[in-house]
Amino acid sequence: MHTTGTIVMGPSFWNAKVAPLTQQSDFLMHAFLATAASHLRSLLSDTWGPTYERMELHHLCRSLRLFQEALDTPNIPVHSLLACSVLLLHHSWKSCIVQNDSKEQDSLLPLASGVQKIIWKVKKELDPAFIDLWRICGPTGSVITYANSTDVSHKLENDLLSQYKQLSPCISAPEDKTAFLSAARNLIPVLAILRILPSFDPNLAADIESDIQAYLFHWPAKSDEELRRLFENHYDAAQLLFLYYYDAVLKLFPVHCWWAKTRAEALYRDIWQKLKGRCGIKLQEHLADNRPM
Repeated sequence: MHTTGTIVMGPSFWNAKVAPLTQQSDFLMHAFLATAASHLRSLLSDTWGPTYERMELHHLCRSLRLFQEALDTPNIPVHSLLACSVLLLHHSWKSCIVQNDSKEQDSLLPLASGVQKIIWKVKKELDPAFIDLWRICGPTGSVITYANSTDVSHKLENDLLSQYKQLSPCISAPEDKTAFLSAARNLIPVLAILRILPSFDPNLAADIESDIQAYLFHWPAKSDEELRRLFENHYDAAQLLFLYYYDAVLKLFPVHCWWAKTRAEALYRDIWQKLKGRCGIKLQEHLADNRPM
């Protein structure tokens, strides 16, 4: 599969609307080439892995340097800037270092929210052809519509709140609970779809596959303020939400989304190990299935 068919927004967006911009923006061209090299590296790791890794790093370094220079220019090419930002966010997904003793926030938060802020900042300058970028800023209506067609959303919210209480210290700030519920409600639509997948019409599922990917891709930015608060004040609660988040990514992103698998698997496993025995919490009863650890 061509690389543009494996990243969020799909080939129709990247091939028809973004690829022509590479002729005017070198930083975007290098971001494209870095993404393609990274994709080939994932496919041919046993034979050409080192070669494509060098190509990826070369183009990524060039893209980052030129991207930074473009940010400092008076007339920023906004569409190229946005497309490059989204491509670089895919690279951030692929880069994952698990630090077992770390209490830092998930590194996706500042990066995803940065892309969202750029989109909001240049909103009035966006060409109509780039309206698809709003799918990254959500909400994605089709996902919410399908989720609301089920009766599991309320149960999911109660399940998450119950687990929050099990993880909470005796004294937990009301603001932390509010932040948790807000971020959880943003995640519940995709969790609801997970619950109904066995009975989900395959044709409907195929129709909204790209919307589900965009919704999940955006969730860290959509819940940025709440998640930052939780990482600062109630780290375990933030990790609980990311456990469900990465579980959904592993189950709902197609196999060809090579850039998501490494991070999702590594952090899912890491968070599971941290939380599974905490406060008697029984995560197995709430996640859709148990993953081998």
